[in-house]
Amino acid sequence: MAGIQSWADGDFSIDATDGGSPQSMKTHIREIDGFEVVRGNEDYTTLGLAWEASVLTGLRSASEFTIKGLYDDTASTGPNATFNGTHAVTRSCVFTFASGKTASFEAWILGFKRVPKPKGRTDYEARIKPTGTITEA
Repeated sequence: MAGIQSWADGDFSIDATDGGSPQSMKTHIREIDGFEVVRGNEDYTTLGLAWEASVLTGLRSASEFTIKGLYDDTASTGPNATFNGTHAVTRSCVFTFASGKTASFEAWILGFKRVPKPKGRTDYEARIKPTGTITEA
């Protein structure tokens, strides 16, 4: 069916070091909770209105999202090396969707969490906040 996309056909790339080139994290990702571009708006409710009103500001932004997957602290390009630690600059990121469409942007890594499970694997969660222009192609 046209339009149906699978993660198997997509990718998420991010540079592992400040100023590096984006590299695929596909083999380390199990879930991304979505990629949303939103239009800014402000409350424009005046006295006497029965309903709230808003106006668009003309600004757009991308919402924070979370990446989850299998924790790996041995690979120099794995999730621990890529998402953990303090970074002085934003990271270059590229979403590649199954259709081949891409969304490129700079982002801050807001948090990195290890999630150990009592019966086996340890997972990770990384919170990413895009900043600046999102370039879609």
